[in-house]
Amino acid sequence: MASYDDLAQRAGPAPDIHIRTTTVGRAVVCTPAGNLHSENEEQVRRALEVALGRRPAVLVVDLSEVRMFTPAA
Repeated sequence: MASYDDLAQRAGPAPDIHIRTTTVGRAVVCTPAGNLHSENEEQVRRALEVALGRRPAVLVVDLSEVRMFTPAA
């Protein structure tokens, strides 16, 4: 499993969330960790857009480390 810098996270910090992006074969796995809410949903969206921009065969969004979703997110 190769880890690489998540360019979307460099765009600016958002509270309560960290997004790890890894590759497994030809798949890209995005794993947000923390609380997902309206103040950080754009950061998650950017991370997914960056991952899709790499044109993976498969994009996996692993939500197992998200502790809380708010209705606005």
